[in-house]
Parts: sequence; structure tokens; C-alpha cells
Amino acid sequence: MLIIVILVVVAVAAAYYYPSLRPKKKLLIDFWYESSGHWPQSEDQAMLYKAQLERTGLISVNLHSADYASLRKMKDADSVPVWVGAWTQDYSDPDDYVLLMHSERGSFLHTHYMNPEMDRLIDQARVASDPAVRNRLYEQIQNIMVQDAPLVPLWQGAGWAVTKPDVKGVVIDITTYLRYWLIESPRETLIVGTTDSVVASLDVAEGYGTFEELAILNSGAGLVYIKPGSVAGPEDFMPGLATGWSSSSDGLTWTFDLRRGVKFSDGTEFDANAVKYSFDRSMSLYLPDSAQAAIGYRDIIDSVEVTSKYQVVFHLKIPFGPFLSLMAYPGSFIVNPKLAPMEKAVTYVDGDARASNPNDLGPYLLYSWVRKAGKDYEMRFDANTNYWGMADGYPKTKHIVVKFYPDPTALALAIKAGDVDVAWRQLASSDIRNFQTDPNVKVWQGPGALIQYIVFHEKIPPFDNPKVRQAIAAALNRTELVDTVFLGQAAPLYSMIPNGMAFHQDAYKTLGDANITLTVSILQGLGYG
Repeated sequence: MLIIVILVVVAVAAAYYYPSLRPKKKLLIDFWYESSGHWPQSEDQAMLYKAQLERTGLISVNLHSADYASLRKMKDADSVPVWVGAWTQDYSDPDDYVLLMHSERGSFLHTHYMNPEMDRLIDQARVASDPAVRNRLYEQIQNIMVQDAPLVPLWQGAGWAVTKPDVKGVVIDITTYLRYWLIESPRETLIVGTTDSVVASLDVAEGYGTFEELAILNSGAGLVYIKPGSVAGPEDFMPGLATGWSSSSDGLTWTFDLRRGVKFSDGTEFDANAVKYSFDRSMSLYLPDSAQAAIGYRDIIDSVEVTSKYQVVFHLKIPFGPFLSLMAYPGSFIVNPKLAPMEKAVTYVDGDARASNPNDLGPYLLYSWVRKAGKDYEMRFDANTNYWGMADGYPKTKHIVVKFYPDPTALALAIKAGDVDVAWRQLASSDIRNFQTDPNVKVWQGPGALIQYIVFHEKIPPFDNPKVRQAIAAALNRTELVDTVFLGQAAPLYSMIPNGMAFHQDAYKTLGDANITLTVSILQGLGYG
């Protein structure tokens, strides 16, 4: 007993007189990532972030994973302190990346971040039409991003698809959507493999996941479309259910002249009343995790007026610059009023695909939707005989079958075996590299607006402190991430506004990459070490 006491006294004395011998106080991070293949190589990313942060000697990371749907529920319940998020654009404008992530109204991420000055600048940028003014505002916004660091941008990805050699017409562009109706195959049925799945529903008033939007795009229709393969610039909008449009000089009124002779799947004629019904319904339901609530449709649109059978007028609350881009977004597509009740969202109905999807003005109709053990297994889309684009030769392929795979490895094996004609979201970088030299497949690449970033819950200490968040940001090495995890198939990202988008600035470069000196300095100033 005496020996133990002596040893304890010696240890305490040594720690007192020799501080370097004291156990270091470390920043502990419970770090979450999705494990269902919804985003590219999530586990590989998480393991590298852990290694990079722990190289500082002052940070310890515990990794946790959950499938995408579960992680989303946990995030919504405010129970996740730090996690890796991702975003693909709704409409092609910096506002889509800034409002949802950094304003008090944009609660989609549940970060609880609030900065009145940031809100003021975002509101000004939304209504400004002068590019020079917007550039100045977004410069200030991005500077505050770094100061507050509510999110840490990581990387931006390209779009990739792998197909059989005889498949044609795959278009990958900044919208990140695969337009089934453009794809040509010598076979009447085209099989598409994916690791995506439906998170909520295929209702425009609720579906806000990547695959939901893809399904809505291919089975529904909007007033306008973004020209396939374009950069979604001001001149890249093309007619959809509207054949022409105009706006008032103050930007507060938009008039759309509608296509005539369009029919829903039951033969009912499409007209202006269906447009008004669709927007009134989405803005009335305003479901918490819907696109309309996240983007703030109620803050933009005041009312929708039917001025004639084939003309509709949108009255706006603000002169919203990217309004046409918003109209081209699947969350603004037109539903069949007979299939979409005003009082609730349409959800999955086992064995009844028609009752599960209120969209039927697009090139395809959902013919079947099979789930096994509660998970998406297979969908079938058939060409819509009432589709107004039939006269122009669309869709190119009569039937689309979507098969859902549990992970990128299974998807890669499926395209290798010839079980699918198209592999789309997500494939591992190593598989993409191997496919590029495989004569039995064709690799398609296009620009992408997918970004990933670290998210902090600011009501969970110590992540309520911007200095802690900055310290974490400074320790990360984006170049290593891009080179080792993505094998050069992605780009480092230093802003929450994507590379190549208007008003982007590499704001986070001020914190450096693998800037361990800065991380240690900040954390020591906060009592760590």
C-alpha cells in the first residue's frame, strides 16, 4: 500500500514540475457519416478525416455510421454533433448553396447557426440584379463563412456513368440529373443500376432526395427545362409545359403561356388550373423537410393567378433573380390534381405504383415499384403515350428498369457482369479508373455541382465555439483527400459556393490545408493540450 502511495505522489509531482508529462486534454469528436452508398466513398472519406484530425495530437475522433435515411432522421432530431453532408443544386445560383446552409431561415441542416449580418447580406444578394453588387455581397458572405465556420467545404465532384458500349445519349451536366428519355439503346428495355433510393416519396411536395428528384424529372414535367448539356446560364432555358414566358420590369411578375393539347395519364387536359393547384398545394403543405420549405417558396412567391385557360401569372414577393431556374427544378413540377390530394403528401403504396406517384406529364409513367424488407428493390418506367414530346421522338427507349444496389461494389459488379446497361450513382473512384481502360464498357463524364462538407451542430458544445470549428477546418488536407480517396477525380473546395459558379472565391484557403500549426495554436488557446 505504501509503495502505491509513493508512486502516486511521484507521478503527481512529476506532472507538476514537468508539464510535458501531463496527459493532454484532447478535443473529442463523435463524427458521423452515411453508410448506404448515397454519397461517394463515405467511409473512406471519414477514415481519412479522422487520420488528418488526429495528426494534430490534440484531437481524438470516434467514427459512427448510419444509412442515409437514419442519419437524416437523427440530424433532424438534433442528435448528431458533427457529420459529413452533401449538396447538389436545386437551381443554378449561389443563393441555392448559401440560403439553405447559412441563413436562419435555411434550417435544412439543423445546424442552429445564426448570424443577423449573414442573413442581411443573403437577403440583399437574393434580390440584387447588378452582377457587381452581387459579387461584393457574396465576397462578404464568404468572408463570414470562414469567420464563423458553421460548415467546412471539402470537395466538389464530377458526374460519372458507366454503360454498355452500345448505349448512346447519356448527358451529364451541372444539373446532376440523368435524363432517361434521352438515352438510346438497341434494346426496348434499358436497365439502370444505382445505390440511391427513395428517402421520403415521389411527391414534389415532399421528395427532396437525389433519386426522388430524378424520378420526378423523368415522370413529371415543369414549365421550363434547362437545356441538356448546358451550364444553366440565362440563355439555357427551353420550353416545357410553357411555350413562352415574360417578366415585368421590376421582376415581380412572371407570365407563362402554356402548351395546349397536353393530357394527364387519365386523359384529363392539362391547363392553368393544374399549375395553380400544384403550387398552392406545395406551399400550403410546406412540409418541414420539403424543397419548398427549405428553399423558401413562401418567401419568394406571393400568389399564382390563372388569367386564362392557357396562361398563368406568378406574383412574387421579391424580384428573385434565378426564378426561371427555380421553375426548372423538379420541386416546381406539376402534379395531377386527381392523384395529389391538397391535404397530404402522396407516399409509397405497396403494389400500386400509380397511387404512389402523382407525376404523369413527363416522358415516362411509373409502372411498378417493388420494395423488399422496406428497401427499394426495383422500379419500372414505361413510355408515356400521352407525352407531348412523342412527336419529337422522345423518349428514345420504351422501358426503363431501375435496380437498386446496396453499395458501390455491388453496382460495379453488376455493370461488369452485364446485369445493367447503365451504372449511375455511386461508383468508387478505383472502379471508375479501372472502367476507363475496359473495352467492354463506356465511361461518361460531365461537370458536377455535388459538394461535400462537414456540418457542426452549434447547440452541442464545444462546437458552439467558432474557434473550435476553425481549428478543425485548418487541420484538413483537401489535396490528400482528392488524390487518395478520389484518385484525382474530384476537386478541392474552399467555399460553399462551388468552383466555376458565379461569385465563387477560395475563402477557406485563408485557414490553409493541413495547417496543424494553426490548429494547435487555436486549441491550446482554448485549453487543449
